[in-house]
Amino acid sequence: MTTLAESTKRAPGNKEPFAPEELEAITADFLRDGYRLIPQVLSRHEVQELRAGIDTVFNDAKYKENVNGPDDAPYILVRLFETNPVFEDTSTQ
Repeated sequence: MTTLAESTKRAPGNKEPFAPEELEAITADFLRDGYRLIPQVLSRHEVQELRAGIDTVFNDAKYKENVNGPDDAPYILVRLFETNPVFEDTSTQ
């Protein structure tokens, strides 16, 4: 029997749309759990670019001024797509 995680495995960088039943299951998992791991959706290069962009933001003092919540709250960023084109590029694929 194939699990849902196995059924959503893709070749790295595959940009083909998911079938409607796959999207339904992915959406249901996300709504239930707050996240959904979808292996191989991003290429290795895209992941490297995203990590570099996140590191840049987290290491820049001007973004720390815009943290939402008290000083001891987890670091939360909003509108990340405004900090580096890589975030907008990957969110609009």
